[in-house]
Amino acid sequence: EEYAGVGGVGGPLTPSSGVSKCTDGVGWHCRVCDCFLKDSLTYLDHINGRKHQRYLGYSMRVEKSTTEEVSGVLKGLADKKRERNGLRLGGL
Repeated sequence: EEYAGVGGVGGPLTPSSGVSKCTDGVGWHCRVCDCFLKDSLTYLDHINGRKHQRYLGYSMRVEKSTTEEVSGVLKGLADKKRERNGLRLGGL
């Protein structure tokens, strides 16, 4: 069984992933949160949800950026692109 983990990165289910097939054959059990999930869709919603991520130690909060920080990053990317384009044109 494959799953789309945090950020959409997939991987095989392993015993160390904290999730196992229920013994009665219906659904999944998350050992991290100690909850039962009825199907793979609810499993995916759960592992990407706040409760599960909080138990794993992730805050799920994004650091806010200032206008100056964003402008600086965009300027740097534009400079890199111009540099690459200049190297391509100069190499012809």
